[in-house]
Amino acid sequence: MKLQILIGLLSVCITFSTVVAYPQLQIQSDPVPFFPHLKKFSHKNFEITNRLTTSVTPSHYKIRITPIIEPENEEVHLSAPGRVIITVKCNSVTKSITLHSYDIEVDEDALSVKHAIAGTIIPVKGLDKNPDQQTITIQLDMDLTSDEEYLVEIHFVARVADDRLNGLYLSKYIDPTTSNINYHAATQFEAIDARKAFPCFDEPALKATFQITIGRSLAFHSLSNMNIDEDGVEDGLPPRFGYVWDIYHTTTHRMSTYLVALVVSDFTFVTSDSKTNVKVWGPEQLLEQDSGKFAADTSAKMLTFFDSYFGLSYDFPKMDQVAVSDFHYGAMENWGLNLYRPKFLLYTEGVSTQLNKWQISSVIAHEIAHQWIGNVVTMEWWSDLWLNEGLANYLQFVGTAAVTNEYEPWDRFGIDCSQSGLEYDGRADAVPVHVDNETHFVQVPFAGTYQKGSGIIRMMEGFLTEPTLTKGLKKYLKNLEYKNAIQDNLFDYLTQVGYEDDNLPRNLTIKQIMDTWTLQAGFPLIRVSRITDTVFYISQERFSNDANENPDAYTWHVPIPYITNTSPLDETALIPKFWISDDTLLISEKITPKPEWILLNPYAYGFYRVLYDSDLTTALKKQLDTDHLKVPTLSRGQLLDDYFKSAFGEYISIKTAMDLTGFLDKEKTLPVWVPALNNLKIVYNMVKDVDVLGEKFRLYMLSKVTPWFLSTGTQNSVTDTLLRTEILDWACALGNEICLTNATTLLDEWMNSESGEKSFGPDFEATIYCAAVFAGGKLYRDFMLKKYTDENVTPIQQSLFLNALACPNDASLLNEALNMAVNSDSPIRDEDSITLMGRVADNTVGRQVAFSYIKLNVEAILKSR
Repeated sequence: MKLQILIGLLSVCITFSTVVAYPQLQIQSDPVPFFPHLKKFSHKNFEITNRLTTSVTPSHYKIRITPIIEPENEEVHLSAPGRVIITVKCNSVTKSITLHSYDIEVDEDALSVKHAIAGTIIPVKGLDKNPDQQTITIQLDMDLTSDEEYLVEIHFVARVADDRLNGLYLSKYIDPTTSNINYHAATQFEAIDARKAFPCFDEPALKATFQITIGRSLAFHSLSNMNIDEDGVEDGLPPRFGYVWDIYHTTTHRMSTYLVALVVSDFTFVTSDSKTNVKVWGPEQLLEQDSGKFAADTSAKMLTFFDSYFGLSYDFPKMDQVAVSDFHYGAMENWGLNLYRPKFLLYTEGVSTQLNKWQISSVIAHEIAHQWIGNVVTMEWWSDLWLNEGLANYLQFVGTAAVTNEYEPWDRFGIDCSQSGLEYDGRADAVPVHVDNETHFVQVPFAGTYQKGSGIIRMMEGFLTEPTLTKGLKKYLKNLEYKNAIQDNLFDYLTQVGYEDDNLPRNLTIKQIMDTWTLQAGFPLIRVSRITDTVFYISQERFSNDANENPDAYTWHVPIPYITNTSPLDETALIPKFWISDDTLLISEKITPKPEWILLNPYAYGFYRVLYDSDLTTALKKQLDTDHLKVPTLSRGQLLDDYFKSAFGEYISIKTAMDLTGFLDKEKTLPVWVPALNNLKIVYNMVKDVDVLGEKFRLYMLSKVTPWFLSTGTQNSVTDTLLRTEILDWACALGNEICLTNATTLLDEWMNSESGEKSFGPDFEATIYCAAVFAGGKLYRDFMLKKYTDENVTPIQQSLFLNALACPNDASLLNEALNMAVNSDSPIRDEDSITLMGRVADNTVGRQVAFSYIKLNVEAILKSR
């Protein structure tokens, strides 16, 4: 912790200068937008010398397990005694059975193998353990017969781990009424952690059906993939005193082990208003304000929508969605039992922001889409994980567009997916979305699997059309139902429908096209130059975030739609006018009549960047400055992102990119402003500590954001609210006096309100708190500290008050904030200390304060906390 404190401070205060101070930006524009369902895998590349043989494969599991989570059971606390009976088929004669088991004690004396029908006992010679490969091998005294089925019975004790958040593990929450710690058990098995809960054939292609029985204390209840058929059963052999069995007699569909799940808890639930059996579960205090209702209703609507979209019914009897207090990932699509971090499932009116609500809608859509993509049809091996995640990421926009279209989801696709996917894939160390490795578990960075994966699906939608792509997905699901797939299976079905609908050139297959996008890293930079009035050169090369890195050179099959100043802005603009093939670096194209300007990749469906020669860039700038609405909205946002990223990569100057922002004072759309501000924040951070240049940039940005800020006294839509949040943040951060005055006025009103009600919504809280503390000083800082320590505020609100403590324009108050962060007897929680210090150092005045603080207080820091 002490080293973290020092590193946290030093990393943000290496440089500073004496400049005019303004409050920090509160909207954290990460280069990779935050997607809570990402980062599912915490494993390093896990080397599997040999995958399991297919001499014996499973068809059914009968699991009985008892997670013991009450602290008073000291001797067996955090253990999970169990038994699994696996029905296996012998595919070739063998005297051994190898399966996965890790961090589990297996009772070797109780091992048994017998013929499934005849009951003939197959003598067990011994058990070999291979912890490096996380396997056990049951050695037999006689051969298993090919094409016969056997029952393998294993008694074991697993751990309910309190030192990891995968496998079967312990989670907890604090009951605010009693201050007691309440425990619950949950699972996270994707990708290779079912083996930590019960011995199994833990590979996605080795699908089977499951029946589960869960032992639990009377103080709890249980959940699993199916509905409970008998609960609270005392069968004469309870696992221990005061325990009962919950029996899930109904067998699941064939599924991979990573989709098995269970929860043992004291949670309560809310239901949807629809006929669909959907429940949202969580600790009682989290559901008190109807916080689960939005998720329950949205989930029910998503299930109904995807039923119709795929033409394939959701075939599980229920859908439970659980807010697990300690959950490493954003969410997990266990079949019939989805698990979430609470903040990505629970929406509280008046507390949660519109961005929170969008994220919740988006994550729910993603996990519900997985009930078909990934669960019904599963990738054969982790090398094709992008089939699961890329498709689900794409389909979350399909789902939200149908169910919660107030967020205009397709306008967010560039912001949330393709632009961050391009950012990742422009790195020299980027890896392909398909990892061609059949014997290793290899983790592809999430921006590749999810965001590039969905980006290239969106590109296929562009050149195939949405109806044709959907038709292909339906065929993929219907023909491979409850089976496994590789990417070529999807490509084959899409080729079939592409030819049927005449939306794919007959000289190309989807495999030929998409192999260039999935089997190699990176993406093309398309350059456009005018040679004569009507002749243009178009070339491709690999884009790099740093043009000096020289990554491996690749080429692609690239669909090239384009528009000119005379083109209609309709769906025909998505149709490729020509293709650049993977054996071609440069082509010439004649375009008549002579266009004033040309714009490739209209509506930004293509997963590539485009740069134009100086004359064409000037022509586009002129059009934007004159009438920016002649250029499609999504193209305006992508054009800015392409040019800024090319400037940061040193393909062009930053001035060239900045010149294209002249129209922003007239721009009123989220998909243009967000990528603009994400990139301009990088420029801002480069220049804000440079006296003259920083001030010039500040004044320029004020000239762009102030007209929008002043014109938005009311908001007419959710997207207006989301954009106003961004603009307000920048206006205050740039020192707009009206913004700062309004912030102190609004906070004054709240501080003096007899009812305690605020006149501003949660979307604007972060900016208002910070701006008021900056402009008003100690009075407002003290109020923020008081609210931070209030036991009745939510974790989200508490984080906003914490951030505000770092916003004063007063060195003494910033020193006090650092002292509170370091001292163990201060009101600042241990887990918040580094966050507070980082925010102080992000403050222009705070940077110098933090640097001085380190020099004067190194010993105190090392002795702290």
